[in-house]
Amino acid sequence: MSTPTLQEFNPKLIPWQYKAIKEINSFDYSTGINEILFSGSVGSAKSINGAHILARHLIENPNSRALVVRRALKDLKRTFWQLFLKHLSDTPELIKSYNKSEMKITLVNGSECIGDSYDDMNLEKFRSLELSMALIEEATESERELYDAIKMRVGRLPAIKQNIILAITNPDSPSHYLYNYFIESQSHNRKVVYSLTEQNPFLPPWYVQNLKNDLDPKMALRMLEGKWIEIAEEVIYWNFDMQRNYKDHSYQFDPRFPIDFMHDFNIGHNKPMSMAVGQFINGTYHVAKTILIEGASTSNIMDELADTGILDLQCPSFRVFGDATGKHKDTRNFRSDYDIIKQCLMSHRRKDNRPMNVVFEVPTANPHIRERHNLMNALFLNANNQTRFYIYKDAFDATKGFRLTKYKQGARLVEDDSTPKEQHVTTAVGYWCYRLETIKPIKKVVIS
Repeated sequence: MSTPTLQEFNPKLIPWQYKAIKEINSFDYSTGINEILFSGSVGSAKSINGAHILARHLIENPNSRALVVRRALKDLKRTFWQLFLKHLSDTPELIKSYNKSEMKITLVNGSECIGDSYDDMNLEKFRSLELSMALIEEATESERELYDAIKMRVGRLPAIKQNIILAITNPDSPSHYLYNYFIESQSHNRKVVYSLTEQNPFLPPWYVQNLKNDLDPKMALRMLEGKWIEIAEEVIYWNFDMQRNYKDHSYQFDPRFPIDFMHDFNIGHNKPMSMAVGQFINGTYHVAKTILIEGASTSNIMDELADTGILDLQCPSFRVFGDATGKHKDTRNFRSDYDIIKQCLMSHRRKDNRPMNVVFEVPTANPHIRERHNLMNALFLNANNQTRFYIYKDAFDATKGFRLTKYKQGARLVEDDSTPKEQHVTTAVGYWCYRLETIKPIKKVVIS
């Protein structure tokens, strides 16, 4: 559904939303800050309820001040902040000014709402704020240090009696600080409000079924059933299974479909220049070949590709995918990696003398690392018990990357790039899969 405006919003249509608002209205604010965790599955309407609570706080408490944060500013702008602006769109008379560059909304009653990020973990910028409310969007992206820094700023406006911290998130690992702080710890001023996807009557009937196609079984327990369970085990791609996802024979390219090249550009010890070749056929990914050369340049790996004979195969087109940073100048050259790739492909003379049809499908920015990892685990086996990803004999290196890649010690969302060296080709494969999954016109091109 479209975003309901302030005057359209009716919390009684979704029971958990009404429960959350009652909790906020009935809390005894003389006892301290009302800390609330919205722990809900995807599509359960957490953010719009948070936007409504935020709006009511600013309207009903003149001269109040609220902070809205998310780790990356660009993510905040395109998600919650945009939703909040739409929610206020039918009450322009309440807004005195909006400074878009500073992400600051001032109401006619003197209340303010500020949007910001904490990706650089420069928490000093929050210490000058005096707040009556803080809202943390996608709170599992945060660390305890950020939460504590914000909490110290809430309650600094003595005239405002209603002081709230609202953390909004999908469930994560039980090892996350939010689980311990809100769910395991006992405190009268900390509450958890749970929500499930199925409780949102405004979602189309196909919504949950489509999500099951995109989620692995364990992630479905989190995202659809709202369970805080451990799935980030020792390795990142925990759902990859050699017996299910590996085929011990060479791949036969289908001439009716494009042949795809995927790249990850690296320089340094144990960080080889990495490339994979595959096909996307009727919703399934086939990784046919990998090429890893340590200390090589982009042109070296393209020469290696030409020697395989793949560039002489029949297909509608050759498509190039990979690391978005390759659009910048190559480390060893004044041209970008993709400029070099384009020149190598265009200068290749096919044995049949037919011209090469080349399409570049490189995004302006790489996907969020967690989204890429989650997608790959779902492709290995999703919640509908479907497998959409296979690796073949000539791409065996990729199986090592998917079996052995881990997170860096002490970092939740950073791959340990010290070992195995094959992880870089799996990153290239991940860029390929994510690009095709998120570009609908390409995904819909199916040849039967």
